[in-house]
Amino acid sequence: MSGCQATSVEEQPPLTNRGVVRPLDRSCGGVDYLKLTVWASPSEVKEWVEAGIIERFGWGRPVYEAEGWTLEEAGGRARLRHVAGCLSVVEYTDEVCGEKEFCTVEVKGEGCEHLGNEGIRFLLDDLGHRFRVRPSRVDLMAHTMAFTPKQVRDAVNQGQYNSRSVTADNMVFTESSEGDTCYLGMKSKDRGGMKRCGSRLMRFYDRRGPTRAELQLHKEYAHAMGTLLPANVQEWPEFIRGCMRHFCDFVDRDASDRASRCPQLVWWAEFTSTVEKVSIPRKQYDASRSPLCKLDGLIKRHVRRLYAAERALGIDWILERIRKHAGDLRPEDYAHLLEELLAFRGSGVMQVPDLGQDIPI
Repeated sequence: MSGCQATSVEEQPPLTNRGVVRPLDRSCGGVDYLKLTVWASPSEVKEWVEAGIIERFGWGRPVYEAEGWTLEEAGGRARLRHVAGCLSVVEYTDEVCGEKEFCTVEVKGEGCEHLGNEGIRFLLDDLGHRFRVRPSRVDLMAHTMAFTPKQVRDAVNQGQYNSRSVTADNMVFTESSEGDTCYLGMKSKDRGGMKRCGSRLMRFYDRRGPTRAELQLHKEYAHAMGTLLPANVQEWPEFIRGCMRHFCDFVDRDASDRASRCPQLVWWAEFTSTVEKVSIPRKQYDASRSPLCKLDGLIKRHVRRLYAAERALGIDWILERIRKHAGDLRPEDYAHLLEELLAFRGSGVMQVPDLGQDIPI
């Protein structure tokens, strides 16, 4: 992906099974999966995808007969999938949850491979300039490492690591005819399957040849990646290795009683010894920056009672009760919130109408 040299015309890269050009040089690191929550209508985002990311970067040579967008509807979601590019725009249509004012943009592995880090950087920047965007899942990956998932498993079982996020209890190792996979930050479920232990998960697997490492970031850690990823994509491979080293550093615990003083294991040092640990602050996305979202969340928590009251008693009765109980408020009790909410008038966020600048009394 990023940092990789462009492929010459004479030496065309192979296609994946989805019809996307696969880079020949995969020894560098980058983003392998991206999911963004976008506060805009699916039609607006679809238009941006066509005029922005697809027009600028294309999608290689699709092998599907039906190129362009396809529609899939299931489970309260309508998914517009751009077939050749492994990019989806998901609209939430579940009637139980009510109308949603946002959608999800999802770029899977093949799409990330084709776009490269330059394309991912463009997607984050340009889409973020046009709409309010928040990453909800980001997978960081690195290729071509001279160690195996079994070495990772053995190091964890022997306590040869320095990490607050990893223990032998939240490690899962699987074997198959295609290769081995070691998960850090996962637990086996009693009835089969696995579950994440937190908002971060790391896995090592060799199903595609050389061992590959992936660091999955969810929730607050994914939110942070929107601002932490370096603007210069050439710095991404080193940045990603630093994030992985911070999540779990494999060290020789026999050398010292203090893990911070222990030298790295040889095979891990070859991968991360040249980079510093990169800490991902958990509280990067402050919900207080968006009082409108907090207000919407308050309504959502009480939507059952509010909806029943509106149907049975009418919206005018609800407004009259609000104004009655607000009679005891002083202006300074709500002035700051009122000023913050006025900024959303005419913004289009969550379909807020433009009521002008005058405040109705």
